[in-house]
Amino acid sequence: MNPDFIYALNKKALSLYRLQRYDKALEKLDEAISMDNNNSHAYNLKGLALMNSNRYAEALSAFDKSVEIDSKYLAPLINKGIVFMKIQKYSEAIDNFNKALQINPVDQLALDAKNTAMNLLKRYS
Repeated sequence: MNPDFIYALNKKALSLYRLQRYDKALEKLDEAISMDNNNSHAYNLKGLALMNSNRYAEALSAFDKSVEIDSKYLAPLINKGIVFMKIQKYSEAIDNFNKALQINPVDQLALDAKNTAMNLLKRYS
């Protein structure tokens, strides 16, 4: 396992993700994960690529794996909440935003997303 090569794969995947070439990004991420399956950032980025490909169940699994590896990593918790909002599971979204806020109570993205989810939950309840 060459850490520099894995880092390069992650950077390439991020570039592909930013270009919205999600399938190619996923290929690079799967390659990086196969070399280091404890890479929470790769799993989070994989979840984002899957989410943006409307593959929500797979995205949730990738975010879960990221959190399993690093329970203090905010991004996958927030991203899980966003997936739950996309599939209109607002209570589950709020639960994930609350978990993120337990780690960092002043995270603005988590606070804003939680407020949005709470308003949507009230509207559709």
